[in-house]
Amino acid sequence: MKKLAVVEGGSIAGIVSLTDIANRHPELVESLKNRNSGVSDDIFELLNLSEGQHLEFKSSLRYDYNTKQVNQCLEKVVLKTICAFLNAEGGTLLIGLSDEKDVVGIENDYRVIRNQNQDGFENHLLGLVSNCIGNYYLQYISVRFHNVLGKDLCQVNIQSCPKPAFLNNGDKQEFFVRTGNNSRPFAISEASDYIREHWR
Repeated sequence: MKKLAVVEGGSIAGIVSLTDIANRHPELVESLKNRNSGVSDDIFELLNLSEGQHLEFKSSLRYDYNTKQVNQCLEKVVLKTICAFLNAEGGTLLIGLSDEKDVVGIENDYRVIRNQNQDGFENHLLGLVSNCIGNYYLQYISVRFHNVLGKDLCQVNIQSCPKPAFLNNGDKQEFFVRTGNNSRPFAISEASDYIREHWR
């Protein structure tokens, strides 16, 4: 398979736009799908979709591309998304993909966690869920990895949960629900109404 020069479509710093590649080189996408490379068909289906009620993209778990260092606020954003999917109809979170569908990978996240590999990433992510949402909810979350164009992506599948999930934030609990392409915070009164209707 020939190498592609990453110079078109405004791609910089080795960040490749999947949309550009799919449009210009459909034969490459098909070839990747058919190779025994650990990349499953469903990841390509997801990459062809836009963010919405059941799909969210995040470029990283904790590595801040602006400051080039760890930003724990990014972890909270990921946890908000997971919590919101648990409280709605479930969904999929893809980490390592920007909002513009540029494949940035999670290799920079590897560098800022204890065990710098897929296992370390999964353990760190599920540890955050355990500590900030609760052990009970781990049974509704599954993690898998894909290597796309030489970069690792993390796919987090979240099922709808049979009871409300709250995000522990210091001394308070927060409640989020997935509505459209947003993870919306609900005030106490709104949360009470939603819980009564959603889990009746």
